[in-house]
Order: sequence, then C-alpha cells, then structure tokens
Amino acid sequence: MGLPERIPAAYVDKLLVPARVQLPGCEPIAGVFALSPANPFREGPESLLELLNSAVRVVPFIRDSDDVVMLLAREVIDWVEVSRDVDTAWVHPQSFVVTREEEVQVRMMEGQELEGRVSMELPEHLNRVSDFLNQPEDFFPLGAERGVLLINKSRLTCLRLFEGSPPPVSEQG
Repeated sequence: MGLPERIPAAYVDKLLVPARVQLPGCEPIAGVFALSPANPFREGPESLLELLNSAVRVVPFIRDSDDVVMLLAREVIDWVEVSRDVDTAWVHPQSFVVTREEEVQVRMMEGQELEGRVSMELPEHLNRVSDFLNQPEDFFPLGAERGVLLINKSRLTCLRLFEGSPPPVSEQG
C-alpha cells in the first residue's frame, strides 16, 4: 500500500490592505493585512473591521520591512491604524451606519493615550458610548488625525469622554 498523493492547496487571492499594527511592548509595525475579496455574509469584500471582529484566533499580516508573513494573535493586538488614503470599504463594511459620534481619549494597557472620534452604530434605544463599548464586537473604529484606528476593547484601560453622554433614550422618547 503506497502513500496517498498530496493534494495541492488552492491559492486564494487576497486583498492587501496597508496598515500599522500596535502589539504589546513593540513599536508600531507597518505592513499589510490580507483580506478575503468575497464576504460570506454580504456583497463585497471582507473589511478589516470584520476580520478583527471575527472568530479567528490569528490574522495574517505581511511586514513591510522584510515581507515576512506574521500570524498575529487577534486578542493581543492593541490597535490597527489605517490611513485616510485606504478605501473605507476595506476598513469597515459600507453597511456600517453611524448613528452617533463622540470625541474621546482612549488609554491603552501600556499607558498609550489616543484621541479621536468614536463613530457608533447603535440600535434606536441606545445612544451612549458605554452602550456601544458593551456590544459584543472586540474592535471599534476611532477616527483620528492620520486615519482610522481600530481599537481592541480588551486592551484599553479607560475611555475619557470630553462631553457628558446624553441620558439613555426612554420608552416615552
């Protein structure tokens, strides 16, 4: 009885999205994330926010400095920064509807502070940043000076509001 023949793996084209990634204890790393050109749940390509909020444990990242493919543990990524030049469809789904925005300062576990605008998509009965951060997704977008930061909620220690949040929406309106 002979050995079974190896079946060649099918090559899957990926969309390469340039970004910088912050990992604990490191300087930000420049490179590209590899995204699927087809989303299984909607029309169009997979977005970086969808990849980071998926159930996968590791995400592929190709480092610019030497083209090394790194499989990054999604849960320990502090943030991913995407420049304003990148098509927004590759950053977050086009179906992402902003229902509220607030200016905030985020403090990460290692002390780094980031400022920007949280763009939230919330159901009609919710309207506060705390409501948004308590949603199940792991990463959220923060509009910053250089582009969009996709922040890992589990890696932040606090979020400072510059203005008080409005009271929750009541049943009476």
